[in-house]
Amino acid sequence: MSSELGRLTTNITKVTCLFLATVTMETSLFPVIIDTVRIDLFIGLILGMVIATSFGTAGILVIVFSFLLQAFSGASLGSLPFIYLTIFLGLTAAKNMVYLENTISQMVLGTAFYVLGIVLFRLFIPIHISLGFVASILASSVLTGLTTPLIVYMVRMLWREDEA
Repeated sequence: MSSELGRLTTNITKVTCLFLATVTMETSLFPVIIDTVRIDLFIGLILGMVIATSFGTAGILVIVFSFLLQAFSGASLGSLPFIYLTIFLGLTAAKNMVYLENTISQMVLGTAFYVLGIVLFRLFIPIHISLGFVASILASSVLTGLTTPLIVYMVRMLWREDEA
């Protein structure tokens, strides 16, 4: 029992470090490289946790991480936890219908859930939709979909390393 708790704590710490690294990349590195495109690595992190962990552990981590994102985002209170918890529940439901271990399905789900997140975000703030905005959203969703399998792979490797 104690070794299971120690393994769980170690895995949560590793995933938390990956979360902090992805947030740093999203806020520091990506805006310098591409100004108008926002790649959401947290969607890949959520998908990786859905695959690698139990529902309860992944749900708690998504809630905690999304509140940490909320604290530094400046978005409307509760909007990011609502959006990411909705994405988590959607991916959990998709787990029963789609084989999530497939790279192609991870890319499609990353792209689709990015667009869903933007639609949900639209509920909280008024966004002026222009042709440039739509192009930016499409580019961001495709890049998010392309990065999702890498983040999923990293979560799975971090989580399963101690289980052998």
